Amino acid sequence: MEPLLMDVEGAAKVLGIGRSLFYQLLQTGQIESLKIGRRRVVPAAAVEAFVQRLREEQAWISDAEPDRPVPSSLRTTGNG
Repeated sequence: MEPLLMDVEGAAKVLGIGRSLFYQLLQTGQIESLKIGRRRVVPAAAVEAFVQRLREEQAWISDAEPDRPVPSSLRTTGNG
């Protein structure tokens, strides 16, 4: 059986990114995490879901039609 949870370093390594960027993704809620005692762990399913969302967003960008609404996850807020 594959592990259901991984530590932050392991999850960052799976994604091929650094710990700092991974912590930014956690802080902004883009990747789910859990606490077990004092440890922060990441469900393997959360990493897979993040990758799937990225793929869907990037597919939307490459297939975008002029009248197609922008997904809320791609909208920017604030003053440019």
